[in-house]
Amino acid sequence: MKLKKILAQSLAVAMVLSSVPVANFTALAAEDTVAYASDDASTVDATADALPAPYGYKNLQLTVNQNVDVTTADSPSTAKDTNILTNNDGAFLAINGNDSGTWINFHFHEAQTVAGFLYYLSEGQLNGYVKFAKVEVKTEGSDSYQNVYENENAWEKKNVTRAALFTPVSKVTDVKFYGISFNGIANYMQINKMRIVTVPENAALVTATASTSNEELGTVTVDVAEAKGKSNTVQVMQGAPVKYQATATKAGEFVEWRDASGKIVSNDAVYTTTAEEDITLTAVFRDAYYEKIDQSILKANAKDNSHANGSIKNNVAYDGAAINAFDGNVDTLWHENYDNTGAGSQAKPSVSNPIWIQTGFGAENGKNKIETVGCLTYRGRPDTYTSGSGVKSTRISDYVILAACKESGSPKAGDWAVVKAGTMSSNISAGNAVETITFTPVKATHIRLVTLSAYNSDNYVCAGEINLYRVKDTSAKVSELENISKNTGIENGTVTILPPGYKTTDDSSASAANGESASIIGKYLSGTTRNVTLYAAPNEGYVFNGWKKDNAVVSRSSFSLTNTYECANYIPTFTEQLSCSLISIQQDNVRANSAQGTSTGNDGPAWYAFDGIEAHHWHTKYNNTGSGEGGIPSSTNKLWIEAGFGSEKNIRKLTYRSRSDVVSCNAKDYEILAATTTKEQPSDSDFVVVCKGQFENNNEEQTVILPFTVKATHIRLRVSSVYDHNNSYLTASKITLWQEDDANDSDVSKVISVPSVRSNDINLGTVSTDKSLMLDKIDTAVTMTATPASGCHFVKWLITDADGATTEKSTAVLNEVVNSNSQYSYRALFAKDAEVSVSLDQTYVTMTAGASATQKLTATVKNATDSTIDWATNNPDVATVDNGVITAVNAGEATITATSKEDKTKSASCTVVVNATPSTDTLKALITEGEKKVSENNQGKPHYSSASLKKLMEELTAAKKLTTSTDSEAVAAEEAKLRTALNDLVRLYKITIKSGEGNLGDLSLTAVDNDGEYAGNNTENTEKCIYVPMFSRVKVTAPGTANNKNFANWQMLPETEPTPKGISGTVMCTTTNYTFYVVGDMTLEASYIEEEPEVNIFCVGRYLTSLGKISFVAKRSVDKSYRVIEHGIIITDQTGWDNLYKNNTNAMVKGATRTKKSIAKGTANNGTYEARLKAGKKEKWYGRSYVTYTDGDTTYTVYSDVAPYESK
Repeated sequence: MKLKKILAQSLAVAMVLSSVPVANFTALAAEDTVAYASDDASTVDATADALPAPYGYKNLQLTVNQNVDVTTADSPSTAKDTNILTNNDGAFLAINGNDSGTWINFHFHEAQTVAGFLYYLSEGQLNGYVKFAKVEVKTEGSDSYQNVYENENAWEKKNVTRAALFTPVSKVTDVKFYGISFNGIANYMQINKMRIVTVPENAALVTATASTSNEELGTVTVDVAEAKGKSNTVQVMQGAPVKYQATATKAGEFVEWRDASGKIVSNDAVYTTTAEEDITLTAVFRDAYYEKIDQSILKANAKDNSHANGSIKNNVAYDGAAINAFDGNVDTLWHENYDNTGAGSQAKPSVSNPIWIQTGFGAENGKNKIETVGCLTYRGRPDTYTSGSGVKSTRISDYVILAACKESGSPKAGDWAVVKAGTMSSNISAGNAVETITFTPVKATHIRLVTLSAYNSDNYVCAGEINLYRVKDTSAKVSELENISKNTGIENGTVTILPPGYKTTDDSSASAANGESASIIGKYLSGTTRNVTLYAAPNEGYVFNGWKKDNAVVSRSSFSLTNTYECANYIPTFTEQLSCSLISIQQDNVRANSAQGTSTGNDGPAWYAFDGIEAHHWHTKYNNTGSGEGGIPSSTNKLWIEAGFGSEKNIRKLTYRSRSDVVSCNAKDYEILAATTTKEQPSDSDFVVVCKGQFENNNEEQTVILPFTVKATHIRLRVSSVYDHNNSYLTASKITLWQEDDANDSDVSKVISVPSVRSNDINLGTVSTDKSLMLDKIDTAVTMTATPASGCHFVKWLITDADGATTEKSTAVLNEVVNSNSQYSYRALFAKDAEVSVSLDQTYVTMTAGASATQKLTATVKNATDSTIDWATNNPDVATVDNGVITAVNAGEATITATSKEDKTKSASCTVVVNATPSTDTLKALITEGEKKVSENNQGKPHYSSASLKKLMEELTAAKKLTTSTDSEAVAAEEAKLRTALNDLVRLYKITIKSGEGNLGDLSLTAVDNDGEYAGNNTENTEKCIYVPMFSRVKVTAPGTANNKNFANWQMLPETEPTPKGISGTVMCTTTNYTFYVVGDMTLEASYIEEEPEVNIFCVGRYLTSLGKISFVAKRSVDKSYRVIEHGIIITDQTGWDNLYKNNTNAMVKGATRTKKSIAKGTANNGTYEARLKAGKKEKWYGRSYVTYTDGDTTYTVYSDVAPYESK
């Protein structure tokens, strides 16, 4: 990807803009899965209806042959006497269908409002159970029926009530229930109980509405949850489940559902929710960039290195092998092995135990089929899973995607390339649990998804569904796999390239996937750079001594993170022999956390491992003469022995011998830890792990060469297991420690602090790490945990590198591999779940001095236990306030403020303008103001529309005739007209275009909304100009070529009075036709000079007096090589700015504390977006725009400078 130039500035211009409201929306409750009482309840009220209506609906009280007549398909002309509408027992009605269908019709003696049917038949009936139903109604004055309901999915034969609900229809004379298909005999329907449903009188119905972002790309429906969608709106009783369904056309693809505020509520095309209030959701579609690859092909070629064989149902392992992830059934899982019935590893996924699933694309013309792949979607458990962490249980967290392109057969070690690495989002829930991962399009025959960790550090991972998508866009830039350049001058050892983060060279599994290779990297995606891990392995007789780049040691880890571009520049160094000296250990500097005393013979304290007496050995505690922890080591009871040196030493070697007399109590799994401290006895937190390993099962002296030299004052040997010799205790008869002679200080690793990890506000949440220290130049895995305070929630991590660039991650538990060379800092953002908010029904009021009338303000307080408001005025000489009632005193302007008594940082204000009592003096003052506007227009600063200026001049002429009048009513009336004419003046802004090449005459400049006033060319004939109102649309067009040069872009040039900061030559559009919204005087030039891809965003704030709202307008220009995912505006108030963001603008991001966010619905690369906020004119607010976009591999979010709104 080319280097992006990010220009993000604030435009200081005055504006009057049209409405794009910012709405708030209440999150919906989960679907009510218990709508009915169980039919087999042990106690039933004898007076209760056997089929009660759900969700607050009501059953019509009907009696056959009294107020309703029944006919059926097998008796269409003769009314039937049946009790199904009142039946509470086991009797049933049978209907034989014919050419007209299988139906039952109810004719009402008086027209009714109908909202549905309830149908019940015992599952014990062999035949007649309706699988698919249809409902039709006929209304007064109509001879035909209309279809109001069909169920989407077949009704399973169960002892449950089936509800066919629909939008209530009034004045219904007939309602007909059809059975379309049945269990058992065709066209044969049985009914045990049936009810016709209505809505209670004066019931408050909830309206659910679906809309589409683009009808050419997709259509939408919404209906009751089980119904087949018919329209884009449905009315139901509060609490009823509704189902939104989005269907993409061939030209489009579904992205997500968004509510009225722009919040994403689901990534699933079919989304079911509970209708608690009127709700409108918009389905966002985009051009079909991707196309799903046939899952049956993926299933046929699926492999894994670990799978279970459990949860058997109908001879199918629902926790099974890789094929389950490609079978179209979210309930069947590829699940990592968890017992001896499966195959492959049963250990927790980690960098040392990667768990993977892979697939291929089959064969074509005798060779492996190649696909251009650009997207993978992943779902863990189904939405219905509620145990443990629900849909998050055993969900993949950290992952790597690999690709291979082989002409035939399976990929071998070295055929793989890293496509993408990342962390799955943990911000998921039922209905929003599908992860979509896009990446650079790549030609491949095989794709492998590798898991390095599970959500919440679960022991296993799974996948309910995985889909891969080919790139349809033939113009897309596609990468091919090429060989990674490697250093060929390596001596005395080997280098293996691994996926990023790996700590193993072999993740293959002969038992789970025989013949499938380990994930060894040898390829890279052309035109890209990806992180990889280099592993250095010394030949026998040598030790690894570090990685060098440009002759400087950059890492001491044998596993070292770099990237595909740098691989050839990393050179491993191996040393044949180490020159080391034995360190003399003093008895006072030795201790252990478990030991026998000196009274138990040769089994003794820690000193016995260093005293040089062969028969002595340190022995962990086994009776009450010992001290410390229990003497049997385990993963939860690690036992250690420690030696201090009294000063810093350059440690490189340790030896260990269990005991000299027998092979027993031998250490197995060990860790060596180092500390650098002035303490005589360091604490556990002072130590960092240098290396891990396993001793051999013998009582010989064994040597451990540390992977690098480490500077330390103390060394610990920590053991978590021993070999089984019918004695599970731990011993050491001899331990020695060695320092490297003549070690260069620059080559020695030191104990340092982990990168800075902090909270944006400790009152909202805290952060912690699993370690506070690390070794410099060593890749170190650090787990960072963000824990919100009560009433708060975690938002995201902001990760800032040494250059100030910031990236974001959304998982609260962050597993990061850090190195002192990377110099990252981490900040966790938290926010309150529900902040106290204050709003006023009016934010701008005009009154007249001396009038007896008052104005009443109503304050609304949310999320407060105490809703009391303190009222205040800043200018009691102009207006006073008493419990929200404003009284005008004298001409002028005042601000009325309503402040929450519970949270005094939360307030709302209203600007009150008091006009003087109508009089000739007031009229003269208005005439002076109007004449000033006319004079300003004549000088062109500013410029007003001809129509609005003409109206002002007419009223000025009329007003001048009344300056000496004694007719107070006429003066008052003309004063009102003159004020209106002044307020209605339409300011125009000058739009200028220039040509960098060619003739000006080849450029066009048009007011799209026909509201412009053409100004023509300047005298030098180098510019064209037009005057248009704020936020009107203007279209500019340039020829594709000029002077044998191809058109490059439209650029915004600086205005001289004033010059907006730093926007000279800002690229605004890369197509010859550019339509944009006017946000002030603007000069654009058609450029024929190719520029690097840019992302440009701006933001400006302004008060809209007529609406009593603050307006922030954002303008964006994103190069066409990127795809916009989301854009919008973030706003904070004065308190938020002063306390949180004034000195740290980088923290003012989406979801941050005390911010509001308005998300745009469109995702065009160029455009303008406005967010409005109800507020008083004197309030201070701050906004910044943002754009989230992707280059197909990495997702970026950039922010503009902060634009302040302050009343001038």
